[in-house]
Amino acid sequence: MMVHWEASFLALVTFVVYWNALFCGFVFDDASAIKDNPDLRPSTNWTDLFFNDFWGTPMKEERSHKSYRPVTVLTFRFNYLLHQLDPVGYHAVNVALHSTVCIAFYRLCTKFLEPDAALVSSLYFAVHPVHTEAVTGVVGRAELLSALITLVILMYYECVRSSSGIFHWVSVLLIGLLLALGTLCKEQCITTVGILLAYEFTLAYQSFLDRLRKKSATNSSSAALATASWPIPRFSYIKRVMVSDYETIRALIPSRPVQRLIVLLLCAACMMLFRIRIMGSQLPHFTEFDNPAAHASPLIRRLTHLYLIPVNLWLLVYPSDLCADWTLGSLRLIDGWTDPRNLSTIVAFGLLFITALLVFDPRTGMKRSRVLALALSLLVLPFLPASNLFFYVGFVVAERVLYTPSLGFCLLLGLGYQVASSGQFGIPQTHRTNRWHKFRLRVLVTMVIIAFSVKTIRRNSDWTDEYNLFSSALKVNPRNAKMWNNVGHALEARGEFRQALGYFQKAVEVQPNDIGARINVGRTYVNLQMPKEAEIAYFGALDYFPKPKKGQTYYARVAPKDLMVFINLANLYLNKTPPLLEDAARLLRRAISLRSDFVDAYQNYGSVLIKQGKADEAETVYRSALTYQERNPDLNYNLGVVLLESGRRTEGLFYLNNALKYKPEHLPTMFAMASTLTETTDPVERERGKHLLENLAERRYEFAKVHFALGMLETDLKNFKKAASHYYKTIEAEPNHRSALFNLALLSRNQLNDYGSAIPLLERIIQH
Repeated sequence: MMVHWEASFLALVTFVVYWNALFCGFVFDDASAIKDNPDLRPSTNWTDLFFNDFWGTPMKEERSHKSYRPVTVLTFRFNYLLHQLDPVGYHAVNVALHSTVCIAFYRLCTKFLEPDAALVSSLYFAVHPVHTEAVTGVVGRAELLSALITLVILMYYECVRSSSGIFHWVSVLLIGLLLALGTLCKEQCITTVGILLAYEFTLAYQSFLDRLRKKSATNSSSAALATASWPIPRFSYIKRVMVSDYETIRALIPSRPVQRLIVLLLCAACMMLFRIRIMGSQLPHFTEFDNPAAHASPLIRRLTHLYLIPVNLWLLVYPSDLCADWTLGSLRLIDGWTDPRNLSTIVAFGLLFITALLVFDPRTGMKRSRVLALALSLLVLPFLPASNLFFYVGFVVAERVLYTPSLGFCLLLGLGYQVASSGQFGIPQTHRTNRWHKFRLRVLVTMVIIAFSVKTIRRNSDWTDEYNLFSSALKVNPRNAKMWNNVGHALEARGEFRQALGYFQKAVEVQPNDIGARINVGRTYVNLQMPKEAEIAYFGALDYFPKPKKGQTYYARVAPKDLMVFINLANLYLNKTPPLLEDAARLLRRAISLRSDFVDAYQNYGSVLIKQGKADEAETVYRSALTYQERNPDLNYNLGVVLLESGRRTEGLFYLNNALKYKPEHLPTMFAMASTLTETTDPVERERGKHLLENLAERRYEFAKVHFALGMLETDLKNFKKAASHYYKTIEAEPNHRSALFNLALLSRNQLNDYGSAIPLLERIIQH
């Protein structure tokens, strides 16, 4: 069992450092993954989680981000089941998971380091400011779960190595299952197999060196010198041993670990094949704004992506300038071979290479080599999927992906502390000077841990809301147009449109070809009742779209959010007097031509066609859109309404029922369904319609319309007092509602015998 006070101490430190994270809201990616994710709702079948991406989009769709983490989404769903969208519970789970990871990391460290060094490593990890995004950002739970399972696998693997018989192979298969579980939490967990491979190779190599040393003791001194050569024994000597001594070479390739690793590699390969299959054998598509280097020339692209290695290492070493988003202009692309930043790339790779050589240095010793190998593989391998070196990802730098790699970094810090505190620098020390040296070292470590803790607590406060988060990002990366836009969005949500406009205009200034920023400027002008300026801004955005040429075919990948300019401009035309219906329709048709799966354009185009009296064409448009998103409640609602208005009641109700199936709280559908059901003479249908209307009344949806409909229904059911009550509520909301005034007057005169109330009501009708 683990030493108990250290675990309690780590849990306490974690809580103290992250207690203010409990008061943060849903910010940045949390909105898409939590607030807007249909997979969290009970209305979505839980099995759908295994076919959708992290954000609730089906993996088979092109617009999917292809991030497949169903187990993490399942934990979000449990949170939603307990307390819906109260952020405290989500943050509490994240803090508890981080605390658990810290304790598990301490237990792993005790297997390789002395107790005080293991505690130092764990404390560094517990308070490191770069973890704020992973812990305080709710979507960072994927990192926490993946790291926890990685640590469980590493600790369990140590036990498996010493086991035998059937228990050994059952345990190996269990590790394979844990590997699959971790990969379903976050893709990078699959690199744990690589960590085990590196660890086993180091053990085998050290065993091989040990045999060489024993042989050297019985051979000539020259052979002994050969085995002591740095960083590895001479190849000629190894070759001679391999040819002449079968037992020695078997120490380098032991059969049991090889068999064990083959099984785990097969498990990893199966997970890889499953992962490729579930994403339709397609990588996600990212724009130039997500990852500018991916769209640069081959030389610039490679040099820039290599430069990201020292950038990430520096965030671990000196986590001062932290930023929620590093896209767009956050990091300038490497200019070429002469760019001085290439020097930092050389230094970073040089340090990693020297550390790797130390693993194979015979003078390092077996125990220290094991620590170095584990730390280096933990630092490097989990980072590879996010490095852009093998395939492109949708970001330049993301602090949360450093959560698992920082385990290796903190393990190296613990090893450094252990070496430094033992005084192993070749300098003779007396007992007194050694005690003074250890005291100074502990003071230094304590100061760093306190500094990290303060930075983490302050960084947590940045995640309180989106305005604070994105404002802090602008202090670090003022050339990031996305952050200017996001601060503008935060101000826009507060209704501070004039201030938001300034940030959106600054985003356009920083990134002139950012279509989204120009759309934001136009939308804000609309909110400020400045339609002419909005139209100019929208046309400025249209200039960056490919121009159609008659008789020529062209291909362009356009982001759906950029196509919103066509919808916004169309709405601007629809709000003119008189509405420019054909101009709006033309814009929406062009949006559909640029991206055939842009469902929002279909919905708006269908509405325009209905206003033009072309219900049949609108039906065709809605049906076309459903081929792309058959579970879209808005599309099912719109099609249902069109069918009802054309007299096809059965078909219309079918699509309205579909809308409620996919989103039970879709209020417009509930009202349309209730209106249709209450018009029948079937008592069962009328009762269901009444229930829907009462539900809507409780939610205060379309207050006047709902209460008027309830008044009409209660009148038909001869519940005259209830009917009068609903008519009164209708009039409270809309004092000049002529139908409610007339019905209430008629009801008061004929059924309630309240002549005094009827006359004033009729007088109000005459006045209006």
